[in-house]
Amino acid sequence: GLYPTYAVKVTGHSLGAALALLNGMALLKEGVTSTMINFGQPRVFDTTGANFVMSKYSHYRVTHYQDPVPNIPTQAVLNFHHTAFEMFENDAKNVLTQCDATGEDPHCTDKWLAFQYNVDDHLVYLGMCLGTSCGTCPNIPAKTESFLQ
Repeated sequence: GLYPTYAVKVTGHSLGAALALLNGMALLKEGVTSTMINFGQPRVFDTTGANFVMSKYSHYRVTHYQDPVPNIPTQAVLNFHHTAFEMFENDAKNVLTQCDATGEDPHCTDKWLAFQYNVDDHLVYLGMCLGTSCGTCPNIPAKTESFLQ
């Protein structure tokens, strides 16, 4: 390529995270190596698609506590399945735990039932309030500087 020493990093939050995963795969198809860390990604593929992505593309998905978005669409609908590796962020301590390689670790975001979801948890990642609600999340200051270096 024109810039062989450049590193391509792909990221996104929520729908942007799903698009980041698809873009990472498109880059790979074009011969461009990239790394990806995304936040609050919904399920994108069925089991076959997720397994294919896991065999081709190394990446991380960060989930935060009781965020409902990583749990949609449900696995019961069209057999949707996450790709690995999930990094699960706990409630208040901002501690990340690497989950198992299945993409659906029952000890991470999959442990919550629908009535336990908390939409506010979709807006807070790594102590940063994301989206248009920045500054209105309780106990989370609005920040504008980039936390992905």
